Amino acid sequence: MRVILSGTESVWTDVKNISFLPEGTPAPRAVLSRAWTEAGTRGLSAGFELGEKVAYRAVLSRDLSLLTIRLFDAVSNLDRVAYGAGALNDRIGTIRWKQSSENTVDLELELKEKAWGYELSYRGGTLFCEVLFAPKVRNGRLPLKGLTVAVDPGHSPRIGDGAVSPQGAAEGRVNYAIASCLKEHLKKMGASVVLTRGPDEGPDLAARTRLAREAGADLMVSVHANAVPDGADPYKSSGFSAYFFQPQSAALARKVHAAYRKIPGISDNGILYANLAVVRPTRFPSVLTESGFLIRPDEEERLLSKDFQCLCARAMAEGVSDFIKTFGKED
Repeated sequence: MRVILSGTESVWTDVKNISFLPEGTPAPRAVLSRAWTEAGTRGLSAGFELGEKVAYRAVLSRDLSLLTIRLFDAVSNLDRVAYGAGALNDRIGTIRWKQSSENTVDLELELKEKAWGYELSYRGGTLFCEVLFAPKVRNGRLPLKGLTVAVDPGHSPRIGDGAVSPQGAAEGRVNYAIASCLKEHLKKMGASVVLTRGPDEGPDLAARTRLAREAGADLMVSVHANAVPDGADPYKSSGFSAYFFQPQSAALARKVHAAYRKIPGISDNGILYANLAVVRPTRFPSVLTESGFLIRPDEEERLLSKDFQCLCARAMAEGVSDFIKTFGKED
C-alpha cells in the first residue's frame, strides 16, 4: 500500500502495518516544542517532544558524521536545544532544525565521532534517537574481546527455502555448518557469539534481526550460499560476494570481501549494495556473505567441504577483526 508522506514523498508498506482511523478523523499534526540530549547506555540520546506520533525518515551520511531526521506532518516551535553536560558534548556538535516545507521539519544531528549505528523510537509523543558509537575492544591477543556478534545462518532446512545443490544439499544446512565454524573463530578472538537459529529452526527474517538486537549484538554477519534465478545460466555467475545496505556497514563489507580474496582458487563476485532484510537494521553494522554458488557443481564441491567451509568462516572473522581495528580511521 502506498502512503503519502508529503507533497513529494511517499512510502510503500504492507497494509498490516497501517491502522485506519474513523472517516473524518483529522490527520495527526505534531509540534516540535522541545529538544535535548543526554548520555545513553552506549552513546548518546536525543529527545524531541512532538505531542503526536508522526512518520519520520532518518538518513546517516556516508562519512557517518551527520544524521538527518525528517518529520512529516510537523511544524517547529523550537527555539533552543538543551545539551547534556560533561563528556557527552565531546561526541555531539550542533543540532540544527528547519521548517523545510509547510508540513515537514528537518533535524540535523552533527556528530564529532563516527556513528556505529542509531535507532529511533517513540515513547508517547516524544521521539527518541539513540546514537551508538564504536564498542570498546582490545587490539591484542583477543582483538574482539568485549564485542557481541550475531551470526545468522541464512535460510532453513525446516522451511525448505534457499538454494538446493545438484546433489540435493540444502543451502540452510551448508550455511549452518559455515556459521558454526565462524562462531568458533570469533570466540577464539574473544567475541561473544549468538546464532540466530539452531540447525533445524526456521525463524523469519524479522525474528533474526530482532534476536540480534535483543542479544545486544554489536555487529551481525549473515551467512549464505548463492544461486541464480530459474532459467538463468548458472555458469555465467561464480564466486564469493559481500552485501551491505547501511553506510556504517560499507567498510565491514569491504574488509570481509578483502579477507575472502586471500582464499586461493575462488573467483570474486564483488561487493554489492542491496536492500536486504538482514542488512537493513540501523542499530549495528551488518554484512551478508555469499561463499559461492551452490548450484554450480564445481563450487558445490567446495561448499560441501568442511575445510572450505572453515576457510570461508576464517575469512569472515578476519574481516570483522580488521573492521574493528580500523573503524573510524578510514574515509
